[in-house]
Amino acid sequence: MKMLPINTTILAAAVLSMSAYTGLASAHCFNQTLSAASYSADLYRVQCYTAPVGTSGSNINAPAYKLTAQAYLNTGNPVRVQIGREGFRPSPIAQDATTGNTLLLEPDPNACLTGSGGIGVPSASVSLLPPDTATQPGTTAVDGNGDYNILVNKNGGTFTNYGLIFHCQNISGVHTGTREVHPGSAAPELAGNSSISPDIDLIIDN
Repeated sequence: MKMLPINTTILAAAVLSMSAYTGLASAHCFNQTLSAASYSADLYRVQCYTAPVGTSGSNINAPAYKLTAQAYLNTGNPVRVQIGREGFRPSPIAQDATTGNTLLLEPDPNACLTGSGGIGVPSASVSLLPPDTATQPGTTAVDGNGDYNILVNKNGGTFTNYGLIFHCQNISGVHTGTREVHPGSAAPELAGNSSISPDIDLIIDN
């Protein structure tokens, strides 16, 4: 099956206008469907920021160090996830090919659990750490606050159902302020977007 690497250009393009958005949502777990188009992709725009405890999923009033995302395949083709940020190297691409992993959307949207056994079930998990000199050599970032893109796509040509969890975290893994640009919704910024398919099929340019 043809691999579908995710292009840095796609991941970085949407973050440039994030500061114009207000009233951002705090739901950090979604169940979504990718269309049958081979290059169908969902793009989520996320902001990490310092927030009081209890606000936007924050458990500590401190800056973020990283953004972590986990994608779970329910039915369909293997699902892939990658995180990008303008001016930084993208995260690795991770893939979940194990079907049957669903999300339970708890009354508290920040307490998302997988329906088939919790966070430890097979998943595609990636993180982007802007201040980390090992993965981001030459970085000048003082923390991980800022705007990110999470891109989810699939390997194949059938409808694919998946779950996505994302959280900003400090260096110890404690959740910090996390918000997504669609107010009050559980939707990607670009849902099932096949118009960008020619770019998604390019190898990552570091």
